[in-house]
Amino acid sequence: MPDQNNNYVIIIDEINRGNISKIFGELITLVEEDKRWGEFNQMSAVLPFGDKFAVPNNLYIIGTMNSADKSISLIDAALRRRFDFMEMAPDSELIEDSGLKGVMVSLNQYLRKELRSTDLLIGHSYFIGRDISRLGEIMNRNIIPLLYEYFYDDEAKVRKALECIGGTGFEIDSQVLGRICIKKKENE
Repeated sequence: MPDQNNNYVIIIDEINRGNISKIFGELITLVEEDKRWGEFNQMSAVLPFGDKFAVPNNLYIIGTMNSADKSISLIDAALRRRFDFMEMAPDSELIEDSGLKGVMVSLNQYLRKELRSTDLLIGHSYFIGRDISRLGEIMNRNIIPLLYEYFYDDEAKVRKALECIGGTGFEIDSQVLGRICIKKKENE
């Protein structure tokens, strides 16, 4: 508060996973934009040990949320009244390798259509700083397990989603007895 010439930021990762009433308690009202110290409706609270507490208007709170986790969506409504929300969609422009970029775009088009939602799209972080030679690793270790979850172990839908690897030099490994995985084509 004494340093009004500078802005300060607090980042709370996956804020919706926490118990908001335990994290903020009665002070949650103080983080509302118009209730911050220096605003028109500024408020403060007296803490149990007697000190006065307020949230200055030069403090920004950023809370990240994973909208794919539907078990915590009720907290979303309580937070929605007090905070602005901004969707951070997958950004294919951050992927340098054109083959990986194509896989992500194609896969996300299928997921959006099949699941009728943008909450379960595959993020760009799986592909950043990698090249197509690592596609098998990326898909087998990270993305295919997600697809099985998304489609409740419906292998036909997982197989359909994996059409995104067409033209990459990878194919579904027909020798695997367990869950689907992909491998580099032998003739390439």
